[in-house]
Amino acid sequence: MTWNTTSSLSANEYEEQTFSVYPNPVQNTLHIQSTSPIEYYELFNALGQLQLSGNTNQVNCSDLEHGAYWLRVVLEDGQIVTRKVVKN
Repeated sequence: MTWNTTSSLSANEYEEQTFSVYPNPVQNTLHIQSTSPIEYYELFNALGQLQLSGNTNQVNCSDLEHGAYWLRVVLEDGQIVTRKVVKN
């Protein structure tokens, strides 16, 4: 009898373990936490218009209007992660 001891993670499971955005909904500062360094982020409104961009792990959302946004984060390991963010 042989046992298969190989384990693998799907892309979504890998992403969930290595990347998070909080708090969501956000009022002022959105935090990006990742095991891989952030190359840059872009925050788009619902119309696809770029609202903010930067290369830090904190996004100042205090001047944004209330509503839904899409956060696109490019990590230094080449991974690209997109999350829906709600601004209160």
